[in-house]
Formats: sequence, structure tokens, C-alpha cells
Amino acid sequence: MLTSPTIPLNSFTIKKGKEGQIILYPNKSQDCFYLKQYKLNDQYKLSVCISDNHFPNVIIMMDYWMLYNQLFTN
Repeated sequence: MLTSPTIPLNSFTIKKGKEGQIILYPNKSQDCFYLKQYKLNDQYKLSVCISDNHFPNVIIMMDYWMLYNQLFTN
């Protein structure tokens, strides 16, 4: 069974930046992480967490075979 990593809720702070970005600050680190949600359709959103503030404007959705072909057949 797969499980996702967990951290205690009191080990970080989340703030909204001046430009609307969402920033996660770990309490014991100088590093911060940026969060963004993309609306995939009316029922689904994709949440992305990265260590810099450079998000793509568009998400490219691929099925398994499209990804496989792009990685291993070029």
C-alpha cells in the first residue's frame, strides 16, 4: 500500500503573498515552497508544490503511453 509523506501541522506556516501566490514556510528551515492549483476540469484540481516560484502557465496532460513514448523513444 502506498502512503504519502506526512509532517506535523505545527511544523510549517502557510502565507498568501502580495501577488496571490501561496507560500509554505517550514519552521526549522530557511527554505520555502510555493503552492499553486490548476483547474483540470469542473470536478478536478491539481495542486503543485515547488521550491521556486516558476510555475508553468499551462499543464500538459498525458496518458502513460504518451509519457513513455516521449521519454524512451526519442
